[in-house]
Amino acid sequence: MAVNRQGNTLELTRELALPDAGPEDGSVTTEISKGLCDAQDRFGCVLLARGTAVDRAPSLVEASSIFAANLTACQQGIAWICERLSDDMDTVRAARGSGLTGNERYALAGIEAGLCTPGPREPNQRNCKGAYYLYRDFLNYSDAATLDTGRVAQAKAFLSGGCAAGDPPACASLAGMVDFWPDADRRAATARVIALCDARSTQDTICESLAGVLDPTFRESRPVMAARYDRLARSCLSPGEGDAQDCAWALHSYAALDAPDGLATAEAMLREACGPANNKGCPTLAQLYGPEGQVLSGLTIPGRDDPEARLAVLRMGCRGGDEAGSTCDQLADTMGAQGDGEGALHVRGAACDRVISAANDGDLWQCYHAAKQALDQNQRLPDAYRWADYVCRGADVSVSPYGCKLVGNMLTQGLGQPADLAGALSAYQRGCFHPRVATTDGEACLRYGTMLIEIVRSGEAPTEPLAFAHREDGEEPEPPLVLAEASRAFDMGCIDRIAPACAANARLLEEWSSGDLPYDRFTCQVRSAAGEVTSEKPCRGLIFYQTADEMKETREQVGLNVYVWPDSERSVTYIRDGIWRLNEVRTDYPATEGSRRCWHNPISTRSFCAAPAG
Repeated sequence: MAVNRQGNTLELTRELALPDAGPEDGSVTTEISKGLCDAQDRFGCVLLARGTAVDRAPSLVEASSIFAANLTACQQGIAWICERLSDDMDTVRAARGSGLTGNERYALAGIEAGLCTPGPREPNQRNCKGAYYLYRDFLNYSDAATLDTGRVAQAKAFLSGGCAAGDPPACASLAGMVDFWPDADRRAATARVIALCDARSTQDTICESLAGVLDPTFRESRPVMAARYDRLARSCLSPGEGDAQDCAWALHSYAALDAPDGLATAEAMLREACGPANNKGCPTLAQLYGPEGQVLSGLTIPGRDDPEARLAVLRMGCRGGDEAGSTCDQLADTMGAQGDGEGALHVRGAACDRVISAANDGDLWQCYHAAKQALDQNQRLPDAYRWADYVCRGADVSVSPYGCKLVGNMLTQGLGQPADLAGALSAYQRGCFHPRVATTDGEACLRYGTMLIEIVRSGEAPTEPLAFAHREDGEEPEPPLVLAEASRAFDMGCIDRIAPACAANARLLEEWSSGDLPYDRFTCQVRSAAGEVTSEKPCRGLIFYQTADEMKETREQVGLNVYVWPDSERSVTYIRDGIWRLNEVRTDYPATEGSRRCWHNPISTRSFCAAPAG
């Protein structure tokens, strides 16, 4: 405890002895705490966790150390630390960038189970909710290799025991797991969790969401479904509350009651919620009147197949309001299927104009569909351009890049606007490297890269600023930099799984390497371990992008410095995460000799050097 005292003397001594040391150099307290925690001293573990990665996001190693230290302190009897273990594991997940594995869920469930008390507890005893949910998720989300017989038996036994002891989270988890318990056990757990929740003066949080957990096809679930219907129906009928999903789940809840009037009560409620003042019920009512119906949580609600009633509902829903988007889409699709393409376009166009008037970035698909249909029908092309441009300038990750591609296509072909290749280049650039969203239209990348190569071949310079290829002096980028951006565009299109973009990038590398396209001139050397120059040749330098398969998911692009020797052999250097590589061999930072840089290959012991030829 001496190292944790007020006005810590150890830290004061450190500051006096090492006045230039900063917080990043560590603290005496934290260093001493490491030894204490290794010796299972609970106070040492608390101090170690508290002093690690202060005021910054921890690395994965640091986050794991914090979790391990607090776990030890928890197991050594510091109860308040136990409450933080879940948050500590979330920090580990964030540092790692991925969720829990099945093995981790099982291990954490075992830790939680060893710290908690099922059933009635004393005030200072820990509840088992965390263990129940970890075992539940272990069973539901693990792969077959992780679900061995012993682990499954342990998880089921703990959940069954918790339900028998009277814990609602255990009963609710058991009741909802169709793959691990027979219906008779699940029905019994359903009845028990409802009784437990009804009997408690202080409700467990699971009691507030039973309707989303229990099997709606069980008779035992009906009291919960009835209460849920009443709550959701009130929300559906209230214009200022909830959304259209409340109406859909209200219908689902009423269907679960198997009421004597069938669905008449719910249908009347939906009709009341589908009018000029409130159209939240229109999408669900339209689905009920359609041919297919719906299946939710194992409960089938057949469609009425009433085209006239469905069309009237869709027209009402499309008049405006929060749910106009989905109903207008369905209305336009229905009219199109009936051969009224012009009417369908009118519906989509009006829906988009409402989005634009409201300056709403949240429903840009309305405008994309309107522009796409106008192009397909070759009608209202100036409007189509305006709609597509609004999508392109928006910030919807799901559609904005696609709107940019439409704009580029229209400007290339002179549809709705005079042909404008410079404008098309800019639109394709936004579709590939959108300034407001991180998603990509791979076809826009293909067209952007292709146009850049055509500009270089024609001997001209791009009339629009490029996304990445900039010169520090503000002058126009040299052709090799333009080609580097073309490669980056093709590579991004390839990441987006556009096969022609992959092929275009490979073709660019071959033509560029052979000298058919402009390149930077370098003098390349190979040196022996002793530093003797064993080969010196003129070579071509280019910056090329080709993302490795394991990096495509993160969409991380790395520029490769490619040096092509006269015999067409290539030497490649690049830096990623602060680490240099030479021909895929990890190497130190390059040595600098004037304008020449040299990379040492620790395997061959030779060095590769390159300098601009001037």
